[in-house]
Amino acid sequence: MMRYTNSEAIARQVRAQTLLSSVAVSFGAVLRGALNPSLAAATFVESGPPPTHEAVQRWFTRAAPALVMASPAINDVQLAPYGRVAAIYPPVSSGGGSVGGDVGGGHDLFNASSVIANRRQAVVLALTDRKIHIEGPKKILSPLTKCTAFCKYGQSALLSRIPLFASTTAAADPWSLGYRWPRGGSPLGPFTTVTGCDVVRSAATGASLCDTNATGDGRRFWGFFTIIVVWSQLLELAGIEHLGAEYKWSIARSVETSDGMDALPLVVVSSSDGSLPTSAYDAGAVSSVVRAYSSAWVITIEPRTGSLTPVPENGAVAAVVVIAALITALIVFIALQQQLNDSLLYSMLPRRVVSMLRAGDEHVAEHFEHVTLLFTDIVRFTDLVGTITPHETMAMLNDLFKDFDEIAQRHGVTKLETVGDAFVAVAGISGERDPCAQALQIARCALDMVECAGRHELPNSGNMLIRVGLHCGPAVGGVVGRTLPHYSIFGDTINTTARMESNSLPGRTHVSDKFAAAFAAAEPRGAIAVKGKGVMETHFLLRRGDAISPDELLGPSSPPRTFDSSSSKNSSFNSLKNAIVGPVTVTSDDDWYGML
Repeated sequence: MMRYTNSEAIARQVRAQTLLSSVAVSFGAVLRGALNPSLAAATFVESGPPPTHEAVQRWFTRAAPALVMASPAINDVQLAPYGRVAAIYPPVSSGGGSVGGDVGGGHDLFNASSVIANRRQAVVLALTDRKIHIEGPKKILSPLTKCTAFCKYGQSALLSRIPLFASTTAAADPWSLGYRWPRGGSPLGPFTTVTGCDVVRSAATGASLCDTNATGDGRRFWGFFTIIVVWSQLLELAGIEHLGAEYKWSIARSVETSDGMDALPLVVVSSSDGSLPTSAYDAGAVSSVVRAYSSAWVITIEPRTGSLTPVPENGAVAAVVVIAALITALIVFIALQQQLNDSLLYSMLPRRVVSMLRAGDEHVAEHFEHVTLLFTDIVRFTDLVGTITPHETMAMLNDLFKDFDEIAQRHGVTKLETVGDAFVAVAGISGERDPCAQALQIARCALDMVECAGRHELPNSGNMLIRVGLHCGPAVGGVVGRTLPHYSIFGDTINTTARMESNSLPGRTHVSDKFAAAFAAAEPRGAIAVKGKGVMETHFLLRRGDAISPDELLGPSSPPRTFDSSSSKNSSFNSLKNAIVGPVTVTSDDDWYGML
């Protein structure tokens, strides 16, 4: 949900910025297009020979219709020689005739006490800056002025004025003639001076800009060319209404003393739903700046929801929470199941074998130079099963083998399998490879299992007894099967270990002579006949204090084992034992018993 929300917010911001950029470009193009006729008037007046009022009036009469047609947003154009409005196109209607200027004729733009809205501050600024100056939007159209454009929001307009500077000569002033609009009416003028123009000084010469050669380049102030732009028509042509019902909008412009370049204050001049900030902010408004001549305009739009980030419905939030909870529960369940599966798998196979199978090995087979095996089974188990219930049988085996698993794990011995009442384990397939260390691990495990079995009570009566057989030697290990893969040990070593177990006695750990050679703490039993092996010298593994009765000796006794601590076998075991219990040298059977 958060990713969707963030993605949607970015998409909405891109759409808003794209839409705003389109509107801003159109606004700037329409505004500049409506003001460009000012440049044509300035070019005619300021170039060529010194213009007379009559020459300018003839030009204005011919050019004014074309200038108004330059943009649908233009309401009218005006000429004001010496700052007095003398010619307007389209002309203002008054009674039954037409006049070339405002009511009374020759409205003085510099006159602060004029009955028409005071323009003095604006024209002084335009004359001082000597560039196009924009005023408004304001409600400036008089009741006598015909609104030729679509005035949807009332007759608010922009006033654009450009001061005109013309060349002068020493001859008599040819601009002293009055104006007579070609369609009739009383002449206006003559205009020979500018009211209050003496306060407008040239930065270059310090003289009044209305004096001869006030600019220092042979020119002086001639008058103004004014364009009236209907504000509502400008907005419509710019496509501001294309924002539709999705966005609120607001337009601010630089204050009238700004040239549109400096960081001066901005004033909100128009909006759809009240003023918006003049810069983008976190809630989601986006802004764009448009520059036109001496003005800077900032257009800001904002979603009517107040933010570009979508607000999800309560139902969607609840659904996401529920789905997230279900997914979390499913992930936890899968993780637990995976953990249980791994635990079960690791209980059946060595970890490295599991890694080999997961890596894609189809045939897992290993050769071991030396492993030590353990076999156990329960004494008279077959007879016992016939006297107890299946439930009691399974409970007995489960309790016993659970303890055996813990004992094997404690001594670092790997469980291979259980077959009926038999428990098979091995040392040396993972971990310790030294024969003496393996013998020590498996011997401790075997004696603990015999002791543990003796603590289990049989379902009918008495305590349990087991037989244990130990043997060591080379073997091959591998995974057998695909449906229920099982790791098994193959070779003569496992067969001999099984024979040691089957020829053992209740409560005894029967070991081969080869095992006894690796682990000296064993009591000779004598030579016995072993099926498939012939006569073998075997031994019993005893704890300190245990004794072998004569009935348990089936073959001729061998003399007690003694061995030299300098032998390679004892030296190897001493090194292992020193690492486990400290620097004690094994020199006799008593020391081996002590380790057990």
